Amino acid sequence: MKKKLYYLLCSFLGIMVMFLVFIPSHTVAQNSPMEIKIATGNEAGEYYSVAKDLEEFALTKNLDIDLIPTRGALDNIDSVFRHETISLGVTQSDLLAFLNTFANKDEIARLQAESIRAVLPLYDEEVHLSYPKRH
Repeated sequence: MKKKLYYLLCSFLGIMVMFLVFIPSHTVAQNSPMEIKIATGNEAGEYYSVAKDLEEFALTKNLDIDLIPTRGALDNIDSVFRHETISLGVTQSDLLAFLNTFANKDEIARLQAESIRAVLPLYDEEVHLSYPKRH
């Protein structure tokens, strides 16, 4: 649990640094919060839950994070790729390898694979092995 909290706090710090570096700063007269949209996956899923925690913490720092529910990790990448207003998408670290599998046959998959850039890890993800019950 401590490790997950550590990754969450490091991730938020990375996002904050990214905004300070890449987004034009507001003047003192502007009190409205900075806004960013994040594609998060299903509202019942882990990605949405982590992004919700980031959203709540960001509000204390005058940063407005809008969560965009999607159908999952691949849809998050597609949303970022297709919509200029969505800046970030939460996804697995191995999604690039998955997209590269289809890159030779699918032009959009190739373009997405070439354009993906990891910003920072949010947490370690559990991996489960499963097998079918055989009679």
